[in-house]
Formats: sequence, structure tokens, C-alpha cells
Amino acid sequence: MNNLGLWGATILCTLVIWVSADQLLTESVELPIPITPRSERGSDFVVTPLDESVRRYLVTFSGRQGDTNKLRDMASAPVELTLSDEFLADKGVGSHKLRLVEELRSRPATIPGVTVTRVDPPELSVIVDRRLVQEVPVTIQTGRLDYAVEPRVQPSVVRVTLLQTQWDRVRNANPRVIVDAEGDLAKQAEGVPVKLDVPMAAMLRSDIGDVPVMSVRPSVVEIRATLRRRRKSGTIQAVPIKFLGGRMLWNQFSVEFRQPNPPETLRIDVVGTPEEVDKLVSGELKTFAVLSLAGSGSFEENTYQFYKPEFNLPQGVQVAEDQIIESFEIRLVRRPTSLNEAELGD
Repeated sequence: MNNLGLWGATILCTLVIWVSADQLLTESVELPIPITPRSERGSDFVVTPLDESVRRYLVTFSGRQGDTNKLRDMASAPVELTLSDEFLADKGVGSHKLRLVEELRSRPATIPGVTVTRVDPPELSVIVDRRLVQEVPVTIQTGRLDYAVEPRVQPSVVRVTLLQTQWDRVRNANPRVIVDAEGDLAKQAEGVPVKLDVPMAAMLRSDIGDVPVMSVRPSVVEIRATLRRRRKSGTIQAVPIKFLGGRMLWNQFSVEFRQPNPPETLRIDVVGTPEEVDKLVSGELKTFAVLSLAGSGSFEENTYQFYKPEFNLPQGVQVAEDQIIESFEIRLVRRPTSLNEAELGD
């Protein structure tokens, strides 16, 4: 038993010495490591590499074998070089060169357990920028439509989030957000007040060019406007003339014109919405010149009276103001009710 105990103690002591030696033994290792600069979480600063083509840096470091072996296993994982707000504020907005050996040594937690001795290339060029929130006016893009009530936008001022370098570029060049709603407004009814919700584009306009923005708040604005009724003139070449009267009227009377060879159609000029006028002129929509003879109390038998045509035009279309519509002189002659009455009448 004493021999077994002695052997066990010897083995345990050997293991302790071996592990201790492994931990104390240092080595120098060179590995290609991706390094990505970034700002602190929640920071208003934005940090980006100046040259995106440089993906990996050849980093030489020394340390215990256990730590260097861990880094070998993690060599493909990107290393985030976190730059504090204080550090970035001291650097200021613009391009800067970071000496990587110094920056990595000052942040030992970036590559833990080892000492960085060399980096190739030695510098990382970064662009430092900062998010800003600015209030800018909203301008409505107009010019293609005719309005009875010009478009108004609510709210008239929005808050945009953008980079400081972008804002510095346009701040003195009339910066604004432009809303182009005429495509949607053109689809609305004419002469009727309309209200539209229009999404905001993530773009800031200025007199010297456009710059992108990160967000616009609110993201939707309200547009109110009234389109002016569009008017178009047209000529309908042959409008048929029809008489309006009840069955009893036609059973008792016949129609006689004073003028010889009275026309069967009329030529009229109309004004109205372009769509309706085009349909009338092309004949897709039909209209009639109506002479209303209904109501037996409105005429005297065998007496010529003037009847002015009326037109069954669609809503939004009228006869042109300068159109002269002449009245027809018409009399109603009672029809004979029997052969005897016809003979008596002769």
C-alpha cells in the first residue's frame, strides 16, 4: 500500500509540474485576424473602415500556450475594436488613423490573455461620424395638377436623423423633405376635398443636392387638397331629336312643324370633364335633343308654340354658354277618332 501511495503521489506531482510548465511556457504566434472598428452600443457615433477591402490583419502576439491555442481556434472570428465615446469625441468627425498595436494593447480585453507585439498593416484608417436629429420643413411637390384648393401638409415640420457630415453639407442650402403626392392625387375625384396619408421618403433635398437620411419622424404625413374640375370642349355632330309625351297624347294628336323640312338631328357644342366629353364626341355615350310635349294643359290645339330642346347630358357636362339653341314652332293636331269624324272634318 505504501508503494502504491508513493506512485500515486509521484504521478500527481508530475501532472502538476507539467500543467504548470505548460501554463508558464510562452510562445510567439502570428495569425491573420479580422479586425472591425465599432462604437459603443447605443452611441451616436458611427465608425466605419476607410478601406473596406482590408479584411484581415496579420497580428503577432505572445502568450501562454493555452491562450495562444485558444486564439488559433478563434482566428476566423472577427475581433471588434470598440472605441469609446470619449475617445471618438476627442478624435472628432472625420478620417483618422489608428495605430493597431497601441489600440489593442490599451484594450487588453479585445484579444485576451496575450500581448500584441506587431500588426501588419500597422494602421487602421477609419471614418468617424455622428448621428444628428434635425427639424426640417416639408415641401409639397406640385406643378402637374390644377387645384381649386392648393395642397397642404400636416405636420409641416419633421425630424430627420442623419449623419453630421451630411448635415454639414446641406445645412445652409435650404434643406427640406419633399413630398410628391400628385401621382395619388391625380386618381382622386375632381372638385371634392381629399385627404391622403403619404409615406415619407428617406431623403433630404437641398439646393445643392440630395443626401440620404436614416429616418424621418413621423414617417407618414397627411395631405389635403381639392382638384379643380377639368374642362374640355367638344362638338357632337348629330344629336337625334326625340319627342317626349305620354301614350294618350300620341293617340290623340300628331305633331306638325311650322318650318319646312325640319332637321332630324342637331349639332351642339358641349363643355365638361374630358372623359365624358370624349365619350360623347366619339359616340360611346349617346345624348338626345328632347322636345317635351307632355301635359295637355301646356298647349292649345292647332296653335303653334315654341318648344326648346333639352339635352340628357351626363353629370359634369353642359351645353356651351355661347351655343345658340333655337326653339321649334310646333302645333299639335288632334287625330280623327273614326272615319265619320274624318269625313266631317273634311
